[in-house]
Amino acid sequence: MNISIFAEGAQTTADAAEASIAKDYFHGLFEPVSNLEQEISKYAETELHILSDEYGYLTGEMPIQEITSENASSEESRKEFANAIVSAGRTADIIVVLLSASTFKDTVGSRWDDILSTAQENTIWCFGASKGALDAIDIPALESEVKDIIIYQRTGVAPIGRETRTQLLNIVREGN
Repeated sequence: MNISIFAEGAQTTADAAEASIAKDYFHGLFEPVSNLEQEISKYAETELHILSDEYGYLTGEMPIQEITSENASSEESRKEFANAIVSAGRTADIIVVLLSASTFKDTVGSRWDDILSTAQENTIWCFGASKGALDAIDIPALESEVKDIIIYQRTGVAPIGRETRTQLLNIVREGN
């Protein structure tokens, strides 16, 4: 089973000397994502994709010494990040997208037609975003293309809720 997780980095970061790879660099609001990826990786192969305002588009396994603010062209990074979401629809078994409203609209919303056209029927999608961001996409259209969709409607800063996390972990555990 292959799982792709898409999330935003946090302003709170580790000391560069304390972290060897990108997923260990971000703290604070990123920790629920990091903990989720760590738990899921016990049962499946995971790929973590991070969009950072300061550093641009990163993968979780990117060595910390390769992370620079030179990568942070906002428009180009968002485009690469959105392309990775579309690509994951072709290759991953489970796609988890946990984003703020503006980032969700700029990436998922702007590429929704591409996501619909590449989504595979046996995939499971999990979205964590605000009601407004979720309302901007046609979820029933995706439901008719894929195996299942899990929705976490964010009302605060938490990227994923306890119930949604548990539901997702149960699906991953059962898949093995």
